[in-house]
Amino acid sequence: MKRSEARVLAIDPGKTCGMATKNQAWEMSDRDCILFLETMTQRYMFDRVVIERFNMRQHTTDAEDTIKLIGVLEYIVQKAVVILGWVNPSDKKAVKEFVPEHLKDHAWDAEAIRLWDLRYGTW
Repeated sequence: MKRSEARVLAIDPGKTCGMATKNQAWEMSDRDCILFLETMTQRYMFDRVVIERFNMRQHTTDAEDTIKLIGVLEYIVQKAVVILGWVNPSDKKAVKEFVPEHLKDHAWDAEAIRLWDLRYGTW
């Protein structure tokens, strides 16, 4: 499969999740993110799901919830036998010039994750 043809979903996990596909980027709650991912993977809507790694820091808020969310997302992806990719938070800097300026916050992050994976990810 060519990278340009892959149906990739990128997720910036957290209390508010950023989501990005080829045609759009948006935000949704962590609960809605789980439901969306479960529904779409059951319908074979994505060839690959890419999730931003979570780096625990001393003053990170909602760390426990984010870690649990990532575990649930990983389980859903593996259960659906969809390819799972990971992106480090710092990797997004390499593609920031390609992310549309109108995107904000978590939607911006998700699109940066998607673009980084398409350009540099291990396929």
